[in-house]
Amino acid sequence: MASSEFINKVEVLFDGFSRMEAEGSSVMYANCSCSLVIGEDVKIIVDTMTPWDGPRLLNALAKRGITPDEITHAVATHGHSDHIGNLNHFLKAKHIIGTSMNYGEIYYDVLQNGTSLKLARGIEVVPTPGHTASCVTVIALGTEKGTIAITGDLFETRQDVFDPHIWEHQAGSENPVQQAQNRQKVLRIANYIIPGHGPMFEVTEEMRSFHDNYVRQMRSQYMNTSLASVERLRRNQELEPRQPQKPSDSGDDNGDYENANQGRDEKVPEVEELHHNRL
Repeated sequence: MASSEFINKVEVLFDGFSRMEAEGSSVMYANCSCSLVIGEDVKIIVDTMTPWDGPRLLNALAKRGITPDEITHAVATHGHSDHIGNLNHFLKAKHIIGTSMNYGEIYYDVLQNGTSLKLARGIEVVPTPGHTASCVTVIALGTEKGTIAITGDLFETRQDVFDPHIWEHQAGSENPVQQAQNRQKVLRIANYIIPGHGPMFEVTEEMRSFHDNYVRQMRSQYMNTSLASVERLRRNQELEPRQPQKPSDSGDDNGDYENANQGRDEKVPEVEELHHNRL
């Protein structure tokens, strides 16, 4: 592909990091990766680090001839404090924090039900929950490296591709099964990944294969656990003494059903009534 065909540019301004203070410690040293995405009519900052990083972030933009007011979108891949610290510098930008978006006092629910948000040609924000329920990933196509995924803490570092303990336990995951599935989706489409706390890395077939196998193992383990829970519930129910049912005074069996369905003929609000506050 000739350079003139590249429609988007992605640059890592700062590589993130994370490390535990000591073995068994609950104290972690960390800061997130911070990236700049430039596309047609957009300049996007992704994950603005901590409030103490404001001067060096603004200085990095100034070295590239970019003022804070030129940033069109400020994206935080999720709401943790090390990813949102300098959003206040970009007051002319639309702010996307996880699956929520706002501009001034206008608030949008733009990424609900798994939908994506297109920011420019070849640039989208997609929901990738797992680390938190509202995590998102910025996907940039048409770069000189192909498709780049800026994932936040969906991926902690390159090392966590082959060591799930890092992203499941050290970084923490609210929903490991969901996170594993979204990691799998990103690995399938991306040529490069910018993780939440490490340098950008190239995606290999070995990584895809390893993670596909890991997802299969997780699903199998989850299924076995679910089946075991169902079996325990069934056995407990069999052991419980059955109480004789009292006949209905009316002589028929419709009383409970009718009581349970009282009010079903009441007027159901129209969709417009339920969503009159949505934009």
